[in-house]
Amino acid sequence: MAEDRKADSQTGKTADGFGNFDPKSVDPYIVKDPEAFAVNLARTVEQLGKAASAWLAPRESGEKPISSPNRSSTW
Repeated sequence: MAEDRKADSQTGKTADGFGNFDPKSVDPYIVKDPEAFAVNLARTVEQLGKAASAWLAPRESGEKPISSPNRSSTW
C-alpha cells in the first residue's frame, strides 16, 4: 500500500500529506482495550484527587501555611 504512493521529489510528501509514514510504526501506541483504558484512567484521576486532598488538608486547617512562589527565583 505505501509503495503505491509517489512522493514529491522536493518535499518528500505524498498527495495525502503523510510522506513516508508507515502505519505499522504506531501499532504499539494504539489502545487495544478501550474499556480497560477508561477504567485505568478513571483510577488514575481518583488517585490524583486523593493526593490533592491529602496535600491540601493541612493547608485548609491552618496547620501549614500556603506558600507562595519565591518571585526572585528563576527557572
